[in-house]
Amino acid sequence: MEQERMVSVIIPTYNRKLCYLSKAISSVMQQTYNNYEIIVVDDNICTSKYSSNIKKYCKLHKITYLRTKGSEGANCARNIGAYHAEGFYLAFLDDDDM
Repeated sequence: MEQERMVSVIIPTYNRKLCYLSKAISSVMQQTYNNYEIIVVDDNICTSKYSSNIKKYCKLHKITYLRTKGSEGANCARNIGAYHAEGFYLAFLDDDDM
């Protein structure tokens, strides 16, 4: 049987409360397809009140957490996530989607 190819789910985030971002992440984890990785790319400035909570959440759930230099935009965050992705396929999910 051929091995299922991995999907890299890239979620850029900017000034999003963890309660919303965690719902987006949970929606990925509840899919029936299990061969995926989740990459959260934080576009907040390093002093953002949201960043430390997001980083802790990602570490707890074994999610790849990356940062931009801050306020570079969603396209830049998506490109950073794509660069670090290990999956065969890329899927982009906004931080407020489910």
